[in-house]
Amino acid sequence: MIGNTIKILKTAVASIALALFCFQARAEAKFTLSAPAVVSQTEQFRITFTIDGDQSVKDFAWDGTNDFEVVWGPSESSSSSFQIINGKTSKSVSKSYSYVLLPKNTGSFTIPAATARVGNSTLTSNTVRIEVLSAQDPSSNYGSSSSGQSSSQGQSSQPSQSQATSSQASDLFMTLELSKRNVVVGESITATLKLYQRTNIVGFENASFPKFEGFWSNETYAPNNIEFSRENYNGVPYDAAVLRRYTLIPQHSGNLTIAPAELVALVNVRRRSTGNSLFDDFFDTGYSQERRRLLTKECVVKVSELPAGAPASFAGAVGTGFKISAAISKDVLSTHEAAVLKVRLSGTGNISLAKAPSIQFPLDFECYDPKSVENLAANSISGTKTYEYPIIPRSSGDFVIDPVEYTYFDTSTRKYVTLATDAIPVTVLKGAGDDNVAATTPGLTRPSSEGVRSLAEDIRYIATGDPEFKVAGSFFVFSPIFWGIILALAIVAVILAIVLRRLAAASADVVATKNRKASKAALAKLKLSKNYLDRNIPSGFYEELHRALVGYVCDKLGMPISEFTKENVASALAAQSVPQQLIDKYLDILNACEIARYSPSSEAGEMAANYEDALNVITSMDSYIKSTKAGAKKTFLMALLLGIGLATLPVLDSSAAESRADSLWNTSVAAYSDGRFSEALDGFASIYNNGLESPKLLTNIGDCHYKLGNEAYAVLFYKRALRLDPGFKDAKYNLEIVGATLRDRIDVVPEFIFKTWNNAVCYSLTSNAWAVLCVVFFVIFLVCLVLFIAGRRSSVRKTGFFTGIVALLLSLLCLAYSAKIRKEYSVKDEAVITMGVVSVKNAPASSGATDLFILHEGTVVRILDRVGSYYNIEIADGRNGWLPATSMEVI
Repeated sequence: MIGNTIKILKTAVASIALALFCFQARAEAKFTLSAPAVVSQTEQFRITFTIDGDQSVKDFAWDGTNDFEVVWGPSESSSSSFQIINGKTSKSVSKSYSYVLLPKNTGSFTIPAATARVGNSTLTSNTVRIEVLSAQDPSSNYGSSSSGQSSSQGQSSQPSQSQATSSQASDLFMTLELSKRNVVVGESITATLKLYQRTNIVGFENASFPKFEGFWSNETYAPNNIEFSRENYNGVPYDAAVLRRYTLIPQHSGNLTIAPAELVALVNVRRRSTGNSLFDDFFDTGYSQERRRLLTKECVVKVSELPAGAPASFAGAVGTGFKISAAISKDVLSTHEAAVLKVRLSGTGNISLAKAPSIQFPLDFECYDPKSVENLAANSISGTKTYEYPIIPRSSGDFVIDPVEYTYFDTSTRKYVTLATDAIPVTVLKGAGDDNVAATTPGLTRPSSEGVRSLAEDIRYIATGDPEFKVAGSFFVFSPIFWGIILALAIVAVILAIVLRRLAAASADVVATKNRKASKAALAKLKLSKNYLDRNIPSGFYEELHRALVGYVCDKLGMPISEFTKENVASALAAQSVPQQLIDKYLDILNACEIARYSPSSEAGEMAANYEDALNVITSMDSYIKSTKAGAKKTFLMALLLGIGLATLPVLDSSAAESRADSLWNTSVAAYSDGRFSEALDGFASIYNNGLESPKLLTNIGDCHYKLGNEAYAVLFYKRALRLDPGFKDAKYNLEIVGATLRDRIDVVPEFIFKTWNNAVCYSLTSNAWAVLCVVFFVIFLVCLVLFIAGRRSSVRKTGFFTGIVALLLSLLCLAYSAKIRKEYSVKDEAVITMGVVSVKNAPASSGATDLFILHEGTVVRILDRVGSYYNIEIADGRNGWLPATSMEVI
């Protein structure tokens, strides 16, 4: 009896334990309602209530809805499964109830919940909201508009945030939707490529996805299997699927165009049966396959420059919600022991492109280039980026690492925001072998000796003295004033040579001698006639007076006595601009002398009058003849001076422009000294844009860009300064400093040794300096030429000849060097990459071209050719390819 009782108790306990185990093992039942989010008013659609669990379902109830007509249902279906794992058995049951509904009206309606009894519990399903659209032709809603509206779950998106293009039919098209259209440089954009269809797609081919020229891009979603869901597009329900999703970050300002994406879809299209035979109807599916080419439209994104006035700690980060923290791996360490300072940056934006913050470490801390570790979300625009700075302290003591400042541009407030960490104290203890205590002097420490080392390298300070402005693009060589000086020197040399030759020839020229001494000879004869007048000897007086008149004209005009006639005399004097009245007076006196010589009955008073008239006539004629020759010389000299004056007018005008820019120069220098680099850049750039330039000005502009973090434009203006003056030391030094910070390291193809030597000599002076030397050697050449032409001794002529040849060759060499620098300044054969990163392609096209290699901002390239909006470029190691013109700035 007792034994039977014990058996019954054991059996009951076992049953209870089994029941408890089964109760615990039962999964919680789930009751869900599934239905499409968007339907058409004339469309029949299915809703399904599904119960998942491990118990039977009883008393399912759904009261229906007044907004939809029940066309069919409920249709019940169920399934069950059993599993045995490690000797344990589990069971799952799924039961569903389906209805086919037809909308009665348009609008947004709610499918009410259903109830069912599962085991001892009563479950209630969820409700579903359905948007019912009017029954209309999709083509009336779609058309050829370049913009559309789409969203999931029955909601319409904003028209300004998406873009679509029509395909061959409105039942199948593709769109590229952008989250933003108006951004700043560095602001992230989400681009979604979507496919909308109301047809039977069986496949795809020849997919060509967008090429985002001018953007940094990252593909964040690329499904292996395309999944469609119901969406409302312009009031029409479509099955939509996301083909690709990208994160875009613009690299430069301007209107950036995204080229269309292309896809060929294979679609089954119903066709009429041919009906030729019974077998044709039996085997004919009634469908044919056709290809449809789908295109998106070009999308234009307006990209603005970041606002001016960015702090020095701005490192290119653009977005929202950035945070920064810093920690050191060890805050107590020994000398020569390595540690790592980790700076953690988090936020949403272009965090993957954000540069490392600049950190000021204590002196005697060796710091190496930081490395970065990214932990980003799938969209590539949010997450964290950690910068690790390896450091090694070389001296013992207590140190403090200053707070790390980091500035980003907040796209929500459109302002720069500066973040800062706390200061980090570091204790450095003496390591092994660092005991520098002098053995002979207890308590006295002696520091170890070491060479003077640079604590840091930076660009040189800006030029502050005389800016030495000149008109942009103007050079002394080949300028009007240059040619004016060369011409004036040549004319002076020719005149000097002619004068010297004439002086040499004049000593042997009797006619010329008589011409110069005509006035003296005539006055001497008049003096002799005066003696006869005083002695009252008429015959002698008129004889000498006649000789004076005739001799003066013959000697002055170079007229032989055999050709002396009154007609020849009158015409010759008139040619020398002698007035006709004076000529008539001369002829009257000459007639009076001839009459008196043959009838000597003149009185003393008449003789005195003729003497005075002859003296006056000769004096007057001499002055007229001399003034005519002097007037010709004066006219020539005035024309020469006028030409030189006109040539110097641009120089005078540029001097006025330079004086107007001096005050702006001083203001910009003061702004740079105060750390207001953006204001200083505006001032220097204003001078440059007003048509003035100098190596100092261009180098100062490059310095401002470097301080503002624009390394590419710093390189651009340093190169421009060196084109103006290839030997300018500040620009050379600063270019080396900036070049060391650039990302691209390119091996330069070595030049021929003689070309290197020739360039070293050429670039040792400016173009204007070589032009001045050219003029100096040309003057020496002209002097030697005059000596060779006019020299009387053979030794002088030989010296002039050989020295002149050497001076002429040196003048031509200086001219060649000056012209070479001027030509290199003017030719546009080099450029600087200004885009953050750009792919060099094998052809001048955005699509269909192969990426050859990648270049980063600040790299200098050589321009070989241009086709449309693309440049054919070559880098220093000889590789070449094609780049868009918007990715670079021509030097």
